[in-house]
Amino acid sequence: MSTDLSWQVALRGTDQLPAEPDPLSCGPLSALLAEGEIRELSAAGVELVSHIYVSVRDKNWNTIAPELTVTERTVTGDVVRVALAARNHSDEIDFHWQGAIELTRDGAFSYTMSGRADTDFDYCRIGFCLLFAAEGTAGRPYRAWAGDQSCAGVLPALIEPQRMVDGVEQALFPACAGFELDLPGGLVRTEFEGDLFEMEDQRNWTDASFKMYCTPIALGYPHHARAGQTFHQRITVSTGVQEVAGAPAGERPATLDLAAHPELPRPPIGIGQSSALDRPMTAAEAALVAAMRPDHLRADLHLEADGWAETLARASADSAAIGCPLELAVHLSAADGAAEAASQLAVRLRSVALRRVLVLDADNHGTAMTPPALVSSVRAILRAAGITAPVGGGTNGDFAELNRDRLDVSEADFVAYAMNPQVHVFDDKSVLSTIPTQASTVATARSFCGDTPIAASPVTLRPRFNPAATTPEEMDPVPAPGELPASADARQMSLFAAAWALGSMVSLVGAGTDSLTFFETVGWRGVVERSTDDVPASPFHSTPGMVFPIYHLWRDLTDGIDAEPAGRRCAPILDPVAGLAALTMPVADGRGVALANLRAGPPRQISVAGLSGARVRARILDTACAATAAHRPTEFRDRWQSIQPVDGRVTICLPAYACARLDEPLPVQGAVRGTP
Repeated sequence: MSTDLSWQVALRGTDQLPAEPDPLSCGPLSALLAEGEIRELSAAGVELVSHIYVSVRDKNWNTIAPELTVTERTVTGDVVRVALAARNHSDEIDFHWQGAIELTRDGAFSYTMSGRADTDFDYCRIGFCLLFAAEGTAGRPYRAWAGDQSCAGVLPALIEPQRMVDGVEQALFPACAGFELDLPGGLVRTEFEGDLFEMEDQRNWTDASFKMYCTPIALGYPHHARAGQTFHQRITVSTGVQEVAGAPAGERPATLDLAAHPELPRPPIGIGQSSALDRPMTAAEAALVAAMRPDHLRADLHLEADGWAETLARASADSAAIGCPLELAVHLSAADGAAEAASQLAVRLRSVALRRVLVLDADNHGTAMTPPALVSSVRAILRAAGITAPVGGGTNGDFAELNRDRLDVSEADFVAYAMNPQVHVFDDKSVLSTIPTQASTVATARSFCGDTPIAASPVTLRPRFNPAATTPEEMDPVPAPGELPASADARQMSLFAAAWALGSMVSLVGAGTDSLTFFETVGWRGVVERSTDDVPASPFHSTPGMVFPIYHLWRDLTDGIDAEPAGRRCAPILDPVAGLAALTMPVADGRGVALANLRAGPPRQISVAGLSGARVRARILDTACAATAAHRPTEFRDRWQSIQPVDGRVTICLPAYACARLDEPLPVQGAVRGTP
């Protein structure tokens, strides 16, 4: 077995690093061009639009990525032009298009798309999408128009639900041909040709944006394209934005002041049962996960399927092996035999250690919230059987479903929803941008759930299934030989995933989430790889028994902490501008800090202030030691370095996506540490 691990794979899970964006500028305008997508379109340093791209989505709303070539780039004194040729191709879709991007010295921007369907196919969207960063635009006035009809309003501060009327999703305002947004420095104006555009609040799926898209949803979907059918759209962006006086120049120093952040109750953090195994965990796998000290193990139990009793037995065995109770997600049909199924389950749960029971409606497949009557019925049956664990409801899907339904939660002991950062966006920077938005989902949920406890369960790097699919087979399609399933991401085993995970935990803890469930135990969605030789061939760069950086991050959050979950305290620190996330925790005779660099690029000097100890010990996980951490975890976890604070401050160097654990003061010689 090879233990080689290139720095590229350690960083992002793949040998191929993303191409550097191509900077464009003309007059007051600047932007980045990356794979046909315009990012950070700005005027005089003020961002106007965060993303502009051509979207091709199939009948199940899967995004079909383009094969794209820049065919021409010309720069004159007054105009910058870029020409593109692209093909979006899948088993069913074959769509070619040409793009033309233009920036002018007088501050005008345009993007034109002309395309052709080369085969007959069904699709849900073909055309431009524009994203406006929620940070800085939420709460700002807007105006939209189409012909002689117009409307005006304010972009919402809390997340606006995507409501359904007669089975059709509703936009924030009527479809339009033009849109103006009042930014702090002036107006940004967008005009559309070739289709009408609507807006949705993408924070419902943790995207950090408001999205304008075509075609109006009220027209229905999927649409049908005929071979030879042509598509033509053009977007223009203009602005009166002037440079904001006093705007900060350059990057802020990377400083983390521990004394500036108060401690909060730390919620329990659990892990999901492996979807990669059809067997109990091996002793080696269980020992690794047990050392992480998860507070619970989530297991999904589909009572409408045969073999659920065996699934429960395996989940109970796994939870016992790693030393934590079960968070049991029970899927059952509200329409047929729910009471009988719940009664059969109650008999078997009398001997199972439970943290909580989440009731999910098997009929909606993650596209709606559990009916309150179903939660009440199951809870009554479990209570009658002497089972006192909290019983709650919610959705197996995204926050969008909870926000849309807003059903009565007074009968639920808690409310849960899942989340992942890749419903709409996939590049590293966009995935990281979802971190603060996760806190917005909690704040919005509080606005209609009140004091009912909120559980984020599960949090994953990729969607676990496609709730928009038209058939059960397409919800979780079988991958082609040698490919990863749609629910897995090659970055799962990388430093990137660990950094994102810490940022996510910090965001959710800081927002007051009452319980968290992250990832899975073993496999492509897990924290360690299978300990046996049954790892399928794929682009996933793992080997049997390999430990992922997420594992070490989790250990850094639990090693040396003796308090039970209810008594734990922590200080969550999230600074998206500086690109830092940290979580402090009390340890024996001191304090521990888990810290992550949320930035790509060159190594950064991070100044950590607010220290009280005379000495600090540190351990850093980066690409240089990734192979040791992956294959010899005990050796890696014993690698501490001692640092002398100066005026309560130390400086450490963190490369891209590196994680660190700091402890102060150093333990006395011979003191007992956490399990290595």
